[in-house]
Amino acid sequence: MPDDNNFENLTDEEYEQLLKPLIDENFEPVSTLISSYQPPKPSKETLKIVESFEKMIELIKQGEYPNWTDFFTVARKLNEDYFIDHGQSTSLADELMSVYEIDVEDVYSDHSFLTEIINILPEEIHFLCFLLNGEYSEKIEGEIIDKIWNQLSNLEDPVSCYECGSNRWWGNPVAYVAQMEKLSSENLNKIFEFTSSLDDRFEYDIEIIYSSLASNKSTPISVLQCLTTINKEQIMASNDQYPFYDENGVKVSNISELAKLTIAKLNFASS
Repeated sequence: MPDDNNFENLTDEEYEQLLKPLIDENFEPVSTLISSYQPPKPSKETLKIVESFEKMIELIKQGEYPNWTDFFTVARKLNEDYFIDHGQSTSLADELMSVYEIDVEDVYSDHSFLTEIINILPEEIHFLCFLLNGEYSEKIEGEIIDKIWNQLSNLEDPVSCYECGSNRWWGNPVAYVAQMEKLSSENLNKIFEFTSSLDDRFEYDIEIIYSSLASNKSTPISVLQCLTTINKEQIMASNDQYPFYDENGVKVSNISELAKLTIAKLNFASS
């Protein structure tokens, strides 16, 4: 008799004997192949909207900007009716910024464009991972960055980006905001207070936000001094996306050392 508790070493015949009591004698195995999922074909009306939308994209790349409210209304509708089944990415932000590449240089200083992004942040937070971590991020005005933080601070979970997580990125919207030198000192201080209030479940998030604050020359000196007391290696430093370096291009993963480097730079600049 086979050992019922040792399935790994059963022969095929022994395994079949174990299954017999569970299978009706009239049981017939299914031999029909199960086809892969095929998304429904988009309607002619939807395809016409896609065609018009892609023409708008081409105009954007030529510097002719649409009414951004109308643009994002259409984009979000297409995300539900078309992109989710027929697009090339898993999110609207990826579709627009990576696939259609609408993140041309001038949109980073376009107040209307950025305002629309802020308005849809509760549902589309992944846009920040492009805007605040991109080639032209320094073109965003401080007023807009302050508004971004104000919107983020009202979200239930502002430190997490689902799309980044599903792609195994460490993307943390608050950390991206915290590294922006144009953010007001008042809001940088609020980010420090917010981060200090997080519990141990957010250990990695706390560390990366502290690293952002510690490397930001606009962070209030009182906050930098507090950060010099956190003698801790940042766990995410082993990740290729870890962004913090010293003046020689060497990664600095200790939060205290980052803060001391920033204070030294500020002292040198003022001397």
